[in-house]
Amino acid sequence: MTLRRLLPPLLCLLLLTGCAAPEEDGPLSNTPPAAGEAADRVTLYTYDGETVTARRVADRETGEAVAAALAAVSAPQSEEWTADRTELPVYAVELRGQDDQIIRGAWSGGYWVTEEGTAFRFDLDFSALETTYAWREAKTYPSVTALPCARALFCCRDGWRGDLLTPAGPLTPAEGIAMAVTALEDGQLCAVLRNETGEGYTYGESFSLHVLLDGVWRDVPPRSDLLFNLIGRPLPAGAERDVRFDIGFHYGDLPAGHYRVVICDDIAGEFDI
Repeated sequence: MTLRRLLPPLLCLLLLTGCAAPEEDGPLSNTPPAAGEAADRVTLYTYDGETVTARRVADRETGEAVAAALAAVSAPQSEEWTADRTELPVYAVELRGQDDQIIRGAWSGGYWVTEEGTAFRFDLDFSALETTYAWREAKTYPSVTALPCARALFCCRDGWRGDLLTPAGPLTPAEGIAMAVTALEDGQLCAVLRNETGEGYTYGESFSLHVLLDGVWRDVPPRSDLLFNLIGRPLPAGAERDVRFDIGFHYGDLPAGHYRVVICDDIAGEFDI
C-alpha cells in the first residue's frame, strides 16, 4: 500500500483520535456523511475577509477520510454563540449525507454553525485539514456570498458584521433602464422596471442584494444557494413592468438598513428596512 493511501486515515487519527461512527451529539449525528461515490464531492472553503477559496477533495478515499474526521468530533450544541463571535479565518464544508442530502457547516473560533444559525462547539484543527489532505486545484471567488452559511455567520441581532462582508463591485448600469422599489410586504419586494430607450430590453429573474454600511455597499449573503429559472423576459421600448423579488425566501428576515436590489446589467433599486 502506498504512503498516499495511508495518509488520509493516519491524519484522521492524529486529528481526532478516532474516526469511526458519527458522534451522537454532533451536527452530523442525524445525517451521517455518505461514503463511496458521494465522498468525492467533499469541498472545503476558506474565507480570509477578502476572497473565498474552494477546494474539492482529490479523490473518493480522501473525501471519506475528511468526512469521517468531521463526523467523529464530539460537538455539543451551544446556546452562547452569536455572530458577534465570528472571527477570521472562516472555514466551511459542503458534503453529501447518506440520503444524498447536502450538508453545509461553517467553522469559526471553535464553533460549527449551520445554515439555520444553530451552533455547536467543534474542536477541530481546520487548518490541518486544509494543509495536509489532498485537494484539487483551488477556485477563488471575490464575494463572501460564495461561502456556505455566510448569512448565519455575519448577521447579528442588531445588524450586519460590516467588517466581514466583502464590498460590492461598482455598478455600471445600462443606459435608459431604470428600476424603482415601490413596496416591501411579507418578504416580497415590489418594483417598477422602466425601459426609457428606443429599443427592446430583456431581463431575467436573478437578483442580488447589497447593504450600505458606513458609506460602502457590501454584498448580502443569502440563506442558501441562489437558484433562478433562466428565463428572458422582454420589456419593449418605452414600456414599464411590475417586478417582484422574493427576498424573504432567498435572504430571510433582514436587519434594519439601507439596501439595494440588483438585477442584470447592474440595474438597481434602493429601499429601506
